[in-house]
Amino acid sequence: MRLLCPPQTSAVALVAAVEAACLSFPAGFSLENEGPCPARPEATAPYVTASAYLPAALARVISGPLLDHASDAEAANGSSCHASRLVVVETVGPSRFLLAEQRPLFASHLFVPERFCDLWRSRPFPDYSAALEPLAALALVSIGLRVHGMLNGVGAHRPGAVLDPCCGTGTVSAAVCYCMGSWRPPLFAGDISERMARRTSTNLEKFFPGDVAFVEEAPDHPTELAAPVGTSDDDCGSGAAPRGMRSSPIRVRHWDACQRWPLPALRGATSPSAEGGRGLLVVGNLPWGGSLAGKEEDAAGIVRCLAKEFPLATLCLIVPEVVRQECLDAGSVHILREAPVGKKAALLVLRGQAP
Repeated sequence: MRLLCPPQTSAVALVAAVEAACLSFPAGFSLENEGPCPARPEATAPYVTASAYLPAALARVISGPLLDHASDAEAANGSSCHASRLVVVETVGPSRFLLAEQRPLFASHLFVPERFCDLWRSRPFPDYSAALEPLAALALVSIGLRVHGMLNGVGAHRPGAVLDPCCGTGTVSAAVCYCMGSWRPPLFAGDISERMARRTSTNLEKFFPGDVAFVEEAPDHPTELAAPVGTSDDDCGSGAAPRGMRSSPIRVRHWDACQRWPLPALRGATSPSAEGGRGLLVVGNLPWGGSLAGKEEDAAGIVRCLAKEFPLATLCLIVPEVVRQECLDAGSVHILREAPVGKKAALLVLRGQAP
């Protein structure tokens, strides 16, 4: 999401700030009061619905036709890929009023989060107790993609590869596929539980048929993968997928993330593992809360291993609070951003070494 004006402390101040910003959306815009996906209450904390006053007041000060809903416009005239989806959010602790534009980092397809959430909830092997909400997974991946772009520059905006080290049932991997669309680079996913890894493979295959393979070969002999065709540094910064481009493969395996991941070489490109993880984006929901069950050291070991083996990779992880504190105290990793995501977990954006 892109913040359209500075956060304000009241609804009236937000309307005034938006009017001063002279926002204009000639192709139209939709305006929503809360998170765009009907999620469970715990997934929307610490957000609350904004007052009914805001939509009408904001619609009067924003230039452009007001649409009922971006997806409704798509059904009507097929033009909503150019329409904007605006979201009003009121935060608590501290209280702030925000207006943001919801849009993907890569514009190769219409970005409608509720569509992704509804589809993913219908996967063959659905949620278990530790599964991340689909909407939260989209947010996690979006943060990772944007930080990766900031660290690596416009020419390397798109990661060379993406790794989901604790895939569970595949929610984060699916979010990567949805956020990047035709831009998706090679995606690697795995779990210490072979049962969960195979479920991830089945779930992803349903929505991305023909792109998914469960890796059975020995890790000492990883298979070489073809790099995406038709791409260049200029293409990666343009926001639209090149004509004729196909998404790269998705490889799922049974793997302990406390060990170095056997990333294969990319044909025609430098292997991320050969360059200390340069160009690699790691996004994951590590075990935390009840699913941790006294295995805090295992979660800490995953972070240490990823930071050591891929010091130049961008890591965007949800980790147990105890692991966040350990990273802060030890100073063994370079933390770029950190924020609580509940009482027992935190979001960490880090690198093994300073950029």
